[in-house]
This record gives sequence, C-alpha cells and structure tokens, in this order.
Amino acid sequence: MAGVRGEGISARAKALAQVILATAVALFLHFVVDLRSLAIPGVTQKIDIGILYIPIAVFLIVAYSERRQPDRWPGQSGR
Repeated sequence: MAGVRGEGISARAKALAQVILATAVALFLHFVVDLRSLAIPGVTQKIDIGILYIPIAVFLIVAYSERRQPDRWPGQSGR
C-alpha cells in the first residue's frame, strides 16, 4: 500500500539516542579508560587533545554507527 509508513522510531528519536549513547561512551573512554590523545599515521608522537577528545569521539561514533545502518535490510522490500 502506497504512503503507509512502517512502525518504528522516528529519525529524531534515533539520532537523539545515538548522540546520548555516543556521549556516554566518549565520557567513559575519556575519564575511565583515560584516552586523551590522537594518533596520526606517520607521526611518531601522539597528540594530546584533552577535553576535545569527547566531542570528536561523539562525532565519530555517531557517524560510523549511522553509516552501518542501511535503510532496509535484505528481504524487507515492503511488497
């Protein structure tokens, strides 16, 4: 049937959940695991980025998690 939307969470709720979870993971990595540096290939020393680690980690976690979620799984053509 055309125009019928599937059940599921909205894009806004999904994005909010991803940002909240990514922030929790970034805070854990920064304060508990003590990750605060950035390693660049070809550079022998790590660069200490301090508190900037958190927003960078949140951005990367959300970007990669969004990349791994296709719009439809195989077999869900809706037909």
